[in-house]
Amino acid sequence: MNKPSPIESHPIGAFFTPLHWAKWVIAENQLFERWLDGAMVFDPTAGEGSFLEAFVATAGDRHIPVEDDMVKRLVGVEKEKKFVRNFFLKMKHLYGIDFPRRNFKSEDYVLTKNTMRADIVVGNPPWQNFNDLPPGYKEILKPYYFRYHLIPNTQELLMGGSRIDIAALVIAKCLIENLKENGTAHFFMPLSILLNGSAHRSFRAYRIGETDFAVDRVHDFENNSIFDGVATRYGLVAFQRDKKQAFPIPYFIFESGKWAKHSAQPVFYSDDPLSIEREGAHSFHAFQSFSKIKVPQQSKPRQGVNTCGANSVFIFDSVITLDKVTASASNTVNKNIALPLKYLFPMVAKDNFTEAEPVPQRFVLLPYDVSTGRPIERADLENEPSLYAYLLSQKSILQKRKGTLINTWTSRGTWWALLGVGKYSFAPHKIIWEAYGKKTYSPKVFSGNWQGNQSLHAYIPTDDRTAAIEICRQLRNPVVQLYLSSQRMEGTCNWAQPGRIGKLLNIAGERRAGGVSV
Repeated sequence: MNKPSPIESHPIGAFFTPLHWAKWVIAENQLFERWLDGAMVFDPTAGEGSFLEAFVATAGDRHIPVEDDMVKRLVGVEKEKKFVRNFFLKMKHLYGIDFPRRNFKSEDYVLTKNTMRADIVVGNPPWQNFNDLPPGYKEILKPYYFRYHLIPNTQELLMGGSRIDIAALVIAKCLIENLKENGTAHFFMPLSILLNGSAHRSFRAYRIGETDFAVDRVHDFENNSIFDGVATRYGLVAFQRDKKQAFPIPYFIFESGKWAKHSAQPVFYSDDPLSIEREGAHSFHAFQSFSKIKVPQQSKPRQGVNTCGANSVFIFDSVITLDKVTASASNTVNKNIALPLKYLFPMVAKDNFTEAEPVPQRFVLLPYDVSTGRPIERADLENEPSLYAYLLSQKSILQKRKGTLINTWTSRGTWWALLGVGKYSFAPHKIIWEAYGKKTYSPKVFSGNWQGNQSLHAYIPTDDRTAAIEICRQLRNPVVQLYLSSQRMEGTCNWAQPGRIGKLLNIAGERRAGGVSV
């Protein structure tokens, strides 16, 4: 029996739109009236067809007979065959409609050519990052990210671009290939495409090849749940093809049971993430007078150490000095491990940010050459008997770590490597802040080779304590807090990541590629 293809065996990021919300989209945007007047409607990733059903259901609510020519103007595509079967059964049993088979096809929208042009596109494309897709499907999709101008080069796909959402790919393809000139599209989508950092910068060029498109308005559901089990920030975004993007964008947030009007625009460059202000607040004025903080190139913001899922191997809760060169390290999994002191570094913990003189509570093992920022060579590792013995005992765990970048190190035989470690990691002074799940931005200077944890912290390294204190002072400018708050990522993993803080810095030697000042 043939093994299922990666396309057939994985419903990628599927979250069905409840019928009442699909009907709301149609009513909110006066799409039903356009359909009655002859508009063609298309859903590129239809699931069980909630959006197409919503047009028929709305006709029933208004006691309007659904004629054959009306049904023929409803077209959908869905990859999963079982969803397609369910749609046909539903339309027959609930509405008595023998839906035309040619109008609802079972195929992968991204991979197939569809020549139809719709007046209206509605949809809820899959929500999943490229990096989280099944490996085989990743390879199949790569050329399409380039085709629709979402990734400028292969390296970016491996790095920040790996976080680009497949929803952006579906939307880009649909806008350019299946929407008529000046047509409109309405998508439920992850708002990270508009609000997060560099991964979606190409999408925010608001241009695909020679075709312009614009975001007309956004409805942000914020903490309100439409889709069960979804932690992603999402909303309904209205697009228009063949229209140049203008700012600000009307931006509605569902607050206390009603839609509160805000406005959204990028702060520095047109392809930057959107910042949001309540209508009439005039907070954008503060950004216009803000002077970016000057830092040398070696002080660009960094993420903390990334063990790639091997925290129990590298991070310890207790380190007791045994002699001038050796310590005993312990955590809940590994107890009393003798290790060379020179490879153990203090790792910041929550309480350290409020201490006048931070006291190490956690430590991280970094088998690295501090002068080069590279993993120590095998010969040097073998010359450290206690370190070598410990890492050998953890070899199987370390070799099983997943991810393109860590696998590159493993394939070279350097299975003791980590990510987020370089020469910058061993700068004697760092301005460190909590980059995950916070609502207030409070950077603090740490001296003495302190390390951050990748999922929790970010930092700016420097060799000069005086410079560190000055950079930290400038980062405490209230405009910095205002900027972070304007992107409404409080309490999330995207709160104050290096890319966000980098927007506020003038980094020596770096030129801004692409984008237009706003």
